[in-house]
Amino acid sequence: MKAASFKEAAFFSFCHLFFFFLRLSYISHGEIKKVIGRSTMKDLLRRIHHHELNDLSAVIAYYFLLSLFPLLIFLIAMFPYFSLDVTPLLTWINHYVPSETAELLTEQIRSLFGETNSYILAFGVIAALWSASNATHILIRAFNRALEIKETRAYIKVRIDALLLAAGLIITITIALLLPVFGKVIIDTLTRYAPFLENINPLLNQARWIISFLMINLVLLALYYFAPNEKLGFFDIYFGSLFATSLWSISSYGFSFYVDNFKAFNAAYGSLGGIIILLIWLYFTAFSILLGGEINAMRVCRRKKKFCPD
Repeated sequence: MKAASFKEAAFFSFCHLFFFFLRLSYISHGEIKKVIGRSTMKDLLRRIHHHELNDLSAVIAYYFLLSLFPLLIFLIAMFPYFSLDVTPLLTWINHYVPSETAELLTEQIRSLFGETNSYILAFGVIAALWSASNATHILIRAFNRALEIKETRAYIKVRIDALLLAAGLIITITIALLLPVFGKVIIDTLTRYAPFLENINPLLNQARWIISFLMINLVLLALYYFAPNEKLGFFDIYFGSLFATSLWSISSYGFSFYVDNFKAFNAAYGSLGGIIILLIWLYFTAFSILLGGEINAMRVCRRKKKFCPD
């Protein structure tokens, strides 16, 4: 498939997703019957309304945003310790992130690069974990609500679980996002010590994108397994995880394409455009994760032949 046709397909996919999200707040039960004939989609739409996924996505996006910049501070402050060059990261950001957001992130990275203060590292870790753990705590409550189960664990245990899940989420997603950037450096280093890998070097370079996708899918599997107050089987959660990862990938690419080709955000929000774009992207991320959790809950209900009120 040519690059242009792929971008067009991604753009139209994003348009469908955008209008789908937009209409969720206005579709009544009667309209659902007219528009959607399949019971699965009807159940899913009812769940989105009943469990207030739009509102929860906005709250989670807010906490994700709060955790993003402390995490960025921590990561950039770590670069000098490993003698890493920041240029590949900036190139990747400018290539794949919407231009307004890329400019904002690039400015922050350049101002932070070279700082090796231990206080900066400590602040980055603590602030990122605190904000991200608030987001994962909301996800825990949302998954319990989707499964129609009560939280019986002690509050302290739930908060510790949220903190551990946040740490795992941050580490895995950071590696998954940085792998396409520094994957070539890693592969070249491995090839230097293991010459037999040189024959499959091109394959490894392509595989880093697949590995990145699989890592995000893996961390979502862990989230869907450990977060609820009920242990689910692999076959209960794998489809929701795959769906959430795919939806997030498509919506991210589609949204990036839209922002780069239609400059309405600059006209509407001016200098705040970068923050607004980032917040909307985080909203799509949160909605994708929550939607995957709802799909898992539907599969559990049907497997157990249990009535889950919508």
